[in-house]
Amino acid sequence: MREKQQLQEEAEIMERRLVAADKLISGLGSENIRWGSEGLPPDELSVQNGILTTQASRFPLCIDPQQQALNWVKRKEAKTNLKISSFNDPDFLKQLEMAIKYGFPFLFQDVDEYIDPVIDNVLEKNIEGQQGRYFIRLGDKEVDYDPNFKMYLNTKLSNPKYQPSVFGKSMVINYTVTLSGLEDQLLSVIVAFERKELEEQRERLIKETSENKKLLKDLEDSLLRELATSTGNMLDNVELVETLEETKTKATEVMEKLILAEKTAVDIDKLRDGYRPAAKRGAILFFVLAEMAMVNSMYQYSLASFLEVFDLSLRKSLPDSVLQKRLRNIMKALTLNMYNYGCTGLFERHKLLFSFNMTMKIEQAEQRIPQEELEFFLK
Repeated sequence: MREKQQLQEEAEIMERRLVAADKLISGLGSENIRWGSEGLPPDELSVQNGILTTQASRFPLCIDPQQQALNWVKRKEAKTNLKISSFNDPDFLKQLEMAIKYGFPFLFQDVDEYIDPVIDNVLEKNIEGQQGRYFIRLGDKEVDYDPNFKMYLNTKLSNPKYQPSVFGKSMVINYTVTLSGLEDQLLSVIVAFERKELEEQRERLIKETSENKKLLKDLEDSLLRELATSTGNMLDNVELVETLEETKTKATEVMEKLILAEKTAVDIDKLRDGYRPAAKRGAILFFVLAEMAMVNSMYQYSLASFLEVFDLSLRKSLPDSVLQKRLRNIMKALTLNMYNYGCTGLFERHKLLFSFNMTMKIEQAEQRIPQEELEFFLK
């Protein structure tokens, strides 16, 4: 009895170590690498949105004006025979019925503020069972339900006014890019361009920590399985004792690797942060462009086009071995290219306003213009 209690205490210690390991590698894992390769931006907000999209108990409704989530879902589900439709498609019910029956993922794109109530049973997952058969009511039909079925809804609207019932039926996820989120995205773009080996090292680190986490989980499962199935004197169970010893040894090794990985991650982040000023400048310029829609609704600039100009600026800016000089060259080329890009679609009378807004935002970011003085000037 005493031996069994001691082994249970050892199992509890292992559980606490696993919790500590989870905290160390929070946000890291093979999923992040795979999502990144499928087009999900690497910033923290996008990763959190990705977790909600894939793990939530309700089907996701993505507010996605920049269409980043749409492109990610299309690439993510491309191998699983993704079906794409919209509520404007007269045949969408037939396509949805086939997807539900055969377990295909289904994407509603270009969703507006009205969501057809015919899919309410699907949104609410009102699955009925009868004599081993599971089905869902779609309109006036009973459609066999495959548990592999997934549904996504995506809207381009930046500020949709949905009824409260929509929030109860679906998981509304806001993919609208933020200043800090875009800054993190652009930082990854810059580092991948300037220091490719650094990004590769970061990806290897993520992969290794993910594998170590999986190893800890496998060892824990093995130990708990042996404890649950053991009978008689614990000390006579050679396999159990060996499993416990192996688990303790491996856990210690893995924890050391995870601590080292944490230190390495800090060092990598310090090196990456050296390029943050250029990423911050790029994020500011994008939001200056986006704000021009408040002047005239015709002034619409996509994030995809902005990223093309950003990449062009990286390639065309003058190289320099000194980091600070290189950053100045990038920011100079970026600011000029963004100004020319923005002006191509502006009326002549709005170009001065665009220049003024760009200058103010850049100076404010550098903390060279107090907010009080700016407000006094404007009023």
